[in-house]
Amino acid sequence: MTDRPDIDDDQLTLDDFLTLPVEYLADVTGLDAPVDATEEQEIEWRRKAYDDYVLDLENRAEWGT
Repeated sequence: MTDRPDIDDDQLTLDDFLTLPVEYLADVTGLDAPVDATEEQEIEWRRKAYDDYVLDLENRAEWGT
């Protein structure tokens, strides 16, 4: 459960990935959080993490896992 009641735990949006704490997103995706990243590097990581997250959701929908 998140600290934000407006976040649906079942599916996060790109806006969520651009605003939620990196550590939380790392926990959700299983990806390593960036360390000492520039703002641009962090944004790039957030977008890639979102793409990975969406792919996982699509795979679960298709394969049921």
